[in-house]
Amino acid sequence: MAIHWTSGVNDQSIVFYGTNPNSLSFQAIGSQATTYKASDLCSAPANISTQQFFRNPGFLHKVVLSNLNRSTKYYYKVGSKNHLFSQVYSFTSRPSSSHSNHLHCFVFYADMAIDDSPRAQ
Repeated sequence: MAIHWTSGVNDQSIVFYGTNPNSLSFQAIGSQATTYKASDLCSAPANISTQQFFRNPGFLHKVVLSNLNRSTKYYYKVGSKNHLFSQVYSFTSRPSSSHSNHLHCFVFYADMAIDDSPRAQ
């Protein structure tokens, strides 16, 4: 399971996880967070650094949890080496092999609501 999140901190990504929300006994560490700048985008107006166009995305974190038991509910919280951690979230790992041998991929996308300008609303 790959866990992705965005924060305002450029630090090493960490996920604590386990099968009990009150005892997250496992830890997975990702690489340094990444980001992109207006200059990384192809052309105007996307690469113009003004409040009207390019919006700073913050830092993008990714941690992969491996060797998970199938059909198991896991609890996790995300954070970084020197900063606070999130609340506890959960997911259920993929079904047992008798149900499916296919790779399942999905994407969640949401407005992160980090910009309070009128245009963002």
